[in-house]
Amino acid sequence: MSMSHNEFPPRVDLLKLMAQDPLPLLASGMIDPGSMAGDEPIKQAQVVLDNLNSALARNDAEALKDCFFKDQAYWKDQLALTYHLRTFKTPDIIAASLLDTNKLRAIKEDITVDGEAVFLPATPVLQFIDCGIAFQTSSPAATCKGKVVLLPVKGANETVEWKIWVLSTILKELNLQKENETLLLSPGRQLGGIESFETDVFIIGGGNA
Repeated sequence: MSMSHNEFPPRVDLLKLMAQDPLPLLASGMIDPGSMAGDEPIKQAQVVLDNLNSALARNDAEALKDCFFKDQAYWKDQLALTYHLRTFKTPDIIAASLLDTNKLRAIKEDITVDGEAVFLPATPVLQFIDCGIAFQTSSPAATCKGKVVLLPVKGANETVEWKIWVLSTILKELNLQKENETLLLSPGRQLGGIESFETDVFIIGGGNA
């Protein structure tokens, strides 16, 4: 039986993808690694998250768009807000999508720093902050985590500001109702004192893996 379409997606050409979306190149010497010691990465990440939370609370698309790196930005969501596996590109599309999905999921309070923020000087022209994030949603009640990868840009008066290059959000746990494990055990028979028994059916694996 012939098929009118390919069963599997075509093979990806990584070199072609890299040519289409090359890594951003920063001005050499923009960041002095010595200035990013101690808790400075967390401080800078918190500033970005404060701006992000404020824009979401005000439903301000332009302010939300300004939180992202203008030349290249990604938002990868794994069930947290879209309840699907989705990747969005460009600040304007990301901002619009975040506002739409936030109306559906209702992020509770703020997106916060989760764990540490690390400054990574990968090359002289690519230096970024990697920071874990956490938040909760109301509809449905869920705990979500993820991370932001931040790139520096020159802002007003030549001061350095940090923008979101990659935003990753992941659904970790539904908080609807905790499982009552005693209900799983109550229908069972106590077989502790039986040395041998016969059965007509032997089930291997009965869960929902």
